[in-house]
Amino acid sequence: MCEMLLLCQGIVMDIQYNEQNNSFAFKKINMCKDMSKLSDYGGIYVNDSILFFGGGKSDMVLNTVFKLFIKENRWMKFEHTLPLPLERCSVVVNTENTAIHIIGGHNKQRKLTAHLKTDVDTWTKEETEAEKLWMVEENERRNIEETCTQVENMDKNIDIKKLTVAIFFFILSILFFFFKVISNKQTNKKRKMNKR
Repeated sequence: MCEMLLLCQGIVMDIQYNEQNNSFAFKKINMCKDMSKLSDYGGIYVNDSILFFGGGKSDMVLNTVFKLFIKENRWMKFEHTLPLPLERCSVVVNTENTAIHIIGGHNKQRKLTAHLKTDVDTWTKEETEAEKLWMVEENERRNIEETCTQVENMDKNIDIKKLTVAIFFFILSILFFFFKVISNKQTNKKRKMNKR
């Protein structure tokens, strides 16, 4: 099984290729809002996640770092940033998986010849409180967007008869549930009385 991620204009697509049966599987991954407008960032796969360094939007170059937890399909924006803003950089990890090298790039005014070396542990340690808060807010924003999309995609011509029937069966199921609970309580009371 081969797997790759395609990131383009705010969309992340997980593409899996099964070599044995020559088939593809596609899964859309939500992109975090802060990163959706960025382009030209450097990225590297480390410890089941992808780290994204820098990037640009319109006339700005940023020094932010994001992390995509692939298996959980969740994002994190690091509190810790790069020492300089950059875009179009190359990122590699050493063979021991202990150091990340960020090489070159641009900062809108000029081409950079920088070489930044950072420990993998810096980007894989426990999240700070600010990072945890950012993830909670990002998850809430995503849930709101998904709910809005579902509401927008609902059929505008709701069939009132079908809705009435659905409500009727819902109320009926609630009544049945309460009847069952009351019946069980009465049965338990009778059992207790008979034991005395």
